[in-house]
Amino acid sequence: MTAGSLSAAEWKRFIGHWNNYVVAADLERESNARRAAILLSCIGADAYEIFETLDLSVEDKKEVDKVIKALRDHCVGETNVTYERCV
Repeated sequence: MTAGSLSAAEWKRFIGHWNNYVVAADLERESNARRAAILLSCIGADAYEIFETLDLSVEDKKEVDKVIKALRDHCVGETNVTYERCV
């Protein structure tokens, strides 16, 4: 992922890799805080800088699902359903 802006395509590719890594490394049994820390160590320095700018509480930063949602919202944004159906 690159500095400043993460494209939707980059996010989609990364989250696919992340989901495979969770299974391969058997992380499903780990705590949310540990999985969040592992995720943040995998995203790279540039994406971590973006993560630091996101509006998440200290507690939310320890919740892997909230971290993923915040990063996804930043990268993908809101989907215009009408436009997507047209395309």
